[in-house]
Amino acid sequence: MSDLIYIFKVIFVGDMAVGKSSILSRFIDNKFSTDIPNTVGVQFRNKMFEITNQKISIHIWDTAGEEKFRAVTRSYYRETVCVFLVYDVTRRETFNSLQGWLNDAREYSHPNAIITLIGNKIDMGTREVTQNEGVKFSQKHGLNYFETSAKDGINIEKSCSDTIGYIYQRVQDGDFDDYVKKQKLELSESFLNQDLDIYENGGNEEKKSSKCC
Repeated sequence: MSDLIYIFKVIFVGDMAVGKSSILSRFIDNKFSTDIPNTVGVQFRNKMFEITNQKISIHIWDTAGEEKFRAVTRSYYRETVCVFLVYDVTRRETFNSLQGWLNDAREYSHPNAIITLIGNKIDMGTREVTQNEGVKFSQKHGLNYFETSAKDGINIEKSCSDTIGYIYQRVQDGDFDDYVKKQKLELSESFLNQDLDIYENGGNEEKKSSKCC
């Protein structure tokens, strides 16, 4: 494997308890738990990729879905090349909130950022949002669209890997030249491999004991 070529900054957004952290846990660690606490503030994860023998570090920001953290979340959109917009197919209110999240994504992220819409929890039997509704929303706004189950692992790898592939292709096409130029700096291996919790008040680690899948 060659030396690090690119760093892609990615952010996961959406209402509280739609399964953002569970999607990341499945994607990065191939694990699922019903006891993952709701994110407080912003959590950082990292995953290494290799595309055409080029080493890519994916810096992923997992954000809180509560309104009180919205201002914090907005500050982490800066220079993101991809936004994963997640809703829960069993809770219509999370689908109804998508327009607000999409507006923020387009206002604060990179102008050419790729946005992928994810309808999560398709394993549940109490669906309130149809697949057709998700397709129509994605087509209306020009988004990639996947339906997933973090619990069963359905489409988790595909949705994330395909999206990263889209980013890579767009980089090759020159859509992120300004972003790539800013990456010419050294990053220590310890930073690339660590997980980091960032909280609104900058205080000690604190998690809410609420279940999310």
